[in-house]
Order: sequence, then structure tokens, then C-alpha cells
Amino acid sequence: GSPDYQLLFAHRECGNVVRCANCHLKFTRSRSTVSMPELRQQHPEPLSDMILQKEESQVDDFLEIVSRIKCYQPSGTLLELGCLTGHFLDLARKAGYQGTGIEPDPWAAEYARRTFGLTVHGTPVPDLHFDDRTFDVIAMFHVMEHLTRPMDTLLDLRRILKDTGLLAIEIPIVHTL
Repeated sequence: GSPDYQLLFAHRECGNVVRCANCHLKFTRSRSTVSMPELRQQHPEPLSDMILQKEESQVDDFLEIVSRIKCYQPSGTLLELGCLTGHFLDLARKAGYQGTGIEPDPWAAEYARRTFGLTVHGTPVPDLHFDDRTFDVIAMFHVMEHLTRPMDTLLDLRRILKDTGLLAIEIPIVHTL
């Protein structure tokens, strides 16, 4: 919520990447163009084979993440923000979680539904009106850096995460372009 930030770099498509002066969180402050999810909603064409191959190649990584999550939260309801094609969510379901996904890309969301039979919503958390303390686990991998209002999202997630729940976040290394 702090208005104080330091510009790290400006990117033609992503906008300004900044670091909060108070908590040092790095995030996109503004976008000079339409975001990728907005662009994909306007033109929901199939994702490239490269993205599908990348998702399929991450199965071992996803299994390790599921294993780590199980150490802290062995079962229950799981929400994945930015579930893309549903590969992680499918593995989590096979490991015993009741999974729900959120994916703004309409083609990717439909792929996850059709390929894995997953429940995937295309709208943001606030618009879904989840009850308070619904989820045992909330996961988001490489999503935080795409948010223009990360604190608002985290507050929404805190509301729908059970008091004993687990929030699993993975972010890229932001020190490189």
C-alpha cells in the first residue's frame, strides 16, 4: 500500500518494474500496453507448442512442489492462481487435493478443463466471491510479477485462506532482464 517505490527498469510490454521502498516487494507498477491476459482474452488463439512442452517438462518440478506442500498441508482444498494449462493442478488432484484453478487466458483455461477435467475460472478472485476461509492451500507460480496491485491480491487470498492454510508462491529472479 505504500506510494513510495524505486523504478528498477521499464519494459516495453510489462511496464515499469518497481521495488516497494517499505517491504522491497518487486512488481509491475504500470503497464504501457494491454496486459498479456487482456490481450489473450481479446484473441484467444491456441498457445504455442513451446508453452505446452514447457508445462509438460515441468512435471518433475510440479511433483516436488506437491511433495513439499504435503509436508505442511497433507490434503484439502487447493486453489491455483494462474493455473495456465492445468498441469500442476492435475498433479495436485492426483495427490489428494480438491483443486480449483483461476486462469485469465481463455484458451489455456479451456485446455485445462478439456484435457484434465479441472474446474478453472477465468475471472479474478474478488469476482468469484469465495467464502472466507475456503482453501487449505493457495498456490501461484510466476504470477506475482504480473500483478499491478499485489497487496490487494494478497489481502483477497488471506481472506479465503484458512487460518491453518498454506500460501505457496514462486517468483522468478527479478534481477535479470
